[in-house]
Amino acid sequence: MRKFVRPLAFSAALGTAGLAATHLLGETPPPPAKAAADQPAELKYAVDPRPLGDTAQKGLKWLAAQQNADGGFPQGGGWRTGGQGGGRVENAEDPSDVGNTCIALLALYRAGNTPTDGEYKEHVRKGLRFLCEKVEKADAKDLYVTDVRNTQLQSKIGPYVDTFLATLVLSELKGKGGDDEKRLAAALDKTIDKIAKNQKEDGTFAGNGGWAPVLSQMVCNKGLARAKQNGAAVDDRVFA
Repeated sequence: MRKFVRPLAFSAALGTAGLAATHLLGETPPPPAKAAADQPAELKYAVDPRPLGDTAQKGLKWLAAQQNADGGFPQGGGWRTGGQGGGRVENAEDPSDVGNTCIALLALYRAGNTPTDGEYKEHVRKGLRFLCEKVEKADAKDLYVTDVRNTQLQSKIGPYVDTFLATLVLSELKGKGGDDEKRLAAALDKTIDKIAKNQKEDGTFAGNGGWAPVLSQMVCNKGLARAKQNGAAVDDRVFA
């Protein structure tokens, strides 16, 4: 299989573009105090989105070609952190992982693809099923949703970034899952519950280290906001 080129640049570019693109969906409004869990808010564009240019189309085609047979995406080679010693392991094994799969799914989804519609609907559908399977297998108590550890993404912005990204992706795809909608909703409920169980009084999470963990905290906050907008049950105390 072809490898990702410059995985850090790839993750940073897609992550930044993906998170910034949430502004195209409108700013997150303050949640109503007693919003019904089955009453999703209407999401409006802040501006009229422009058609994707040739460069973006080529990027999407290349990205789709990197998907593994299991439906997930790897980080694309490169190093991993070496556990407690903090050293780097070069040319490590590179299986599909939740975090990079979520970033790829965000890019495909925000380009107009869902599990049931769009040129890359099959890629989104396979990616969603990979994501749901990982969440389903995860322990219900701790904050992990993956057994793939020490990825570059985790070492950069925190070990729980996979869980926070999964919450964001599942929230944005909620209502668009097609045959997998029930499974999607259950996975989203589980990640929200894991966040609630592990959140400290100050809103942060124990052990969420890394070079810039505030970024994963931001992803968590955005994921909860999107979940609440799309009608998922989010405890007001956790959201606050």
